Amino acid sequence: MAQRRPTRETEATLLVVPEHRRSTLAHVAGLTSVAGYRLGRSTAVRIEDTYFDTPDGVLRRARLALRLRKVDGRTLVALKGQPVKVRGGAVRRLEMERPWSTRSAKEVLAAASRYGVSRPGRRFLAGRPQQTMTGLGFAVIQRRGTLRLVREMVARSGEVVAELDIDAVTYRLGSVRARLHELEIEAHSRSGEGAVAAAGTALLRMLPRRLERWPHSKLATGRVLQLVAETDGTARIVDKAGNLTAETLGRVRARLTRRGTT
Repeated sequence: MAQRRPTRETEATLLVVPEHRRSTLAHVAGLTSVAGYRLGRSTAVRIEDTYFDTPDGVLRRARLALRLRKVDGRTLVALKGQPVKVRGGAVRRLEMERPWSTRSAKEVLAAASRYGVSRPGRRFLAGRPQQTMTGLGFAVIQRRGTLRLVREMVARSGEVVAELDIDAVTYRLGSVRARLHELEIEAHSRSGEGAVAAAGTALLRMLPRRLERWPHSKLATGRVLQLVAETDGTARIVDKAGNLTAETLGRVRARLTRRGTT
């Protein structure tokens, strides 16, 4: 049987400015529409992500991301491609994501092999995804958890074209948990790509100085946050509630901007 092809993912991310976190999140949660799209009720989803790379960083150099995701009792394996900036501050990339199985894992790793990613191991354990990945020679490079409130974006036709996600993202930095808040707008189909751009622009106009465009992936943000924590010490990067301070985010922003990292 032919392998399933990757799909195209289009999304935009807005960072919630720490100084106005509570009021901004409350405002967005109370919206009934944005940019002419009706917003559905919030559905809470807990996500656990683990990212892998080869010991010599082949995936990073190819600007690829290899991920295991646990959500709703399921494990998904994914390979995400190089992000490309498109109109309206959005980012588009190829994504191959499958429910975990030996076959799906082999499909994803076969796609990664086209970029020079080899696996020294050969043993796949169907019920043990993380053990399989490390046994194949991949190293864990990032762990994080996300509490996501999903709100469907419904067009006048009644079609769900995109979703607005309110994310509380918690990075694991040794013994410290560091949390930041984002809004992620993701298209459900090509017809939803315009909705992503329109909603991002509308929210920025609605909440100036409370939201900012954040063209960097969660993976890239976490990598730089780890570097900042190693330099400044983990105790200094979060407030008493475990949220990233404005000062820490400033350092992360500056490093990401210098690197041009997405």
